[in-house]
Amino acid sequence: MLPTRSTCITIQGPPGPPGKTYYPLHRTTLHIPPLGPTSVLIRLTAASLNHRDLFIRQNLYPRISFHTPLLADGCGIVIGTGSSPATKRWAGKRVVLTPGYGWASSPDGPEDEGGYRILGGTATVPLGTLQEYAVVEAGEVEEVPGHLSDVEAAALPLTGLTAWRALFTKCAGHVGAGKNVLVTGVGGGVALMVVLFAVGVGANVFEHGGIISLYGMTTSPSLTLSMPTVLKNIEIRTTTMGSRAEFAAMLAFVRTHKLRPVISRVVKGLDVDKIDGLFEDMKAGRQFGKLVVEIAGEGERERDGGSRL
Repeated sequence: MLPTRSTCITIQGPPGPPGKTYYPLHRTTLHIPPLGPTSVLIRLTAASLNHRDLFIRQNLYPRISFHTPLLADGCGIVIGTGSSPATKRWAGKRVVLTPGYGWASSPDGPEDEGGYRILGGTATVPLGTLQEYAVVEAGEVEEVPGHLSDVEAAALPLTGLTAWRALFTKCAGHVGAGKNVLVTGVGGGVALMVVLFAVGVGANVFEHGGIISLYGMTTSPSLTLSMPTVLKNIEIRTTTMGSRAEFAAMLAFVRTHKLRPVISRVVKGLDVDKIDGLFEDMKAGRQFGKLVVEIAGEGERERDGGSRL
């Protein structure tokens, strides 16, 4: 019998002023929605933090919700499927969730009129990965590369996708063997993934000029350029996250090159105090790599592998 309730971690109100608020974590249970013909039920085994999750707790992110589980990155095993024959092939597979919706394949940006919507902690998508179970459309999952553990797989989606687009889409034709890639702020998840991707294609030579690919705003919402920088004829291209097609391409590259995301620290279970500790690491900038919550252990994952619909 499939579960009907999911234990999760959300934030708790009341609403406070942006930047002067730090919403406490709250452990609660939510009803699991019914499976549609093309959806799958996932028992989540691991989830990882991103800076946006800290911004959500600080009320520095739009459309915050006190009812949506936190976090966009997650890995798990499919324990139930909808009635569609094409969907049933996912039964028992280890999968990662697409961290955002509304962007299929355009290289220019999201096609959806509603814009790009990221999972976790907001009202735009009533779904987050810091919970026991999640129902998603089968088209929004990808199989985990076999060489990755659940913890490593959960560390990959948002950072891997952002790094992939910044490096290979925005710098297309300028990244490869013998090319220079300068990565600043190494220690964060995205920067470390850019390093792994660049090494994977043999980039290693420094040269004048080039392209600056900008993503995120974890230290400042603005950018200052000096005239010497302008005189070097450097292009600046901004980017954020990426499309569903880029997500699949990123995972294929990780699978081929056997890449592993760098993990800073892992805590076990949906324990508010332990998860709060990960947020404190992020606030203080103590992490080198990803901060991960292991929701279910290997024994639980294997137990659920036999469940089907």
